[in-house]
Amino acid sequence: MRPQFLIAGLFLNILGVAVAIHLGAHFDLAKVFVFQIVVASLQMAGAAANEYADVETDRINANRTWFSGGSGVIASGALGRDVAMMFTFVWGIVALLAGMILSVALGVTYVLPAMTILGLALALSYSLWPLKLSYIGLGELTMGVMVSIMVPIAAFLVLHEKYDGLILTASLPVFFQLLALMMVVQYPDYEADMRTGKRNLVVRLGKQTSWRIGVILLLIAAASSFYGALFGIPAVVGVSAGMFLLMEALFFFIAESHLRSRTIMFWSTAISSGFYILVVALLAVGFVVLH
Repeated sequence: MRPQFLIAGLFLNILGVAVAIHLGAHFDLAKVFVFQIVVASLQMAGAAANEYADVETDRINANRTWFSGGSGVIASGALGRDVAMMFTFVWGIVALLAGMILSVALGVTYVLPAMTILGLALALSYSLWPLKLSYIGLGELTMGVMVSIMVPIAAFLVLHEKYDGLILTASLPVFFQLLALMMVVQYPDYEADMRTGKRNLVVRLGKQTSWRIGVILLLIAAASSFYGALFGIPAVVGVSAGMFLLMEALFFFIAESHLRSRTIMFWSTAISSGFYILVVALLAVGFVVLH
């Protein structure tokens, strides 16, 4: 299940909550906690589905890292694929039940169950038939929308219950940042993905082109953060987040010439994930402190 991925979901939930509080919403621990169950369950269902679908790729992947290449548990034979599918089903049911509790028992807007169903459909379609979005070059965009936009907006609606464009403005920097992160974490899997017919963007575009697109996406993320500082994001927060994104872009621009090193590939996935959490946390804390 690789619980390190749940950290991002937690901070994206906090970001939505922070923007809602910034706009005057009342904090409700029960609602926030139950929605975190929704988010974590969707992440776990998606992770299990990915383990099920990518077993052949994971079996031949020699460049697995903490954040790429699967856990290897199914590929090694330690657990069967049926276990992965069982966990996909169980966590999907938990997410749907938690979404219903939010709406029926806690009085959250009816949009939340619909968003939960859509989130589950996207999480499963990322890896599983009939869409298998990660195999046809649409997985990156799907993941960006589902994780960096849908989660903060849904978390915002849990408390605020009325949409405000500020939550989208706050989400755009981390949306583009996640697209860049996807370019980085798929890089070590390139050979294994190509051999097994997984036609994600890194395979379609090539390693060098996709890496450079990742750097450009980070620059776009920084620009959107600076833009947000002019249109609702507290200025010091938007500028600070933008500066961190520029630092991340510079790091990966410099790292490109050293990508033959497995050590660099390993630390690139870790650093890109760390920068993502850092920027989300900075935005969230800034909205709460400066509300």
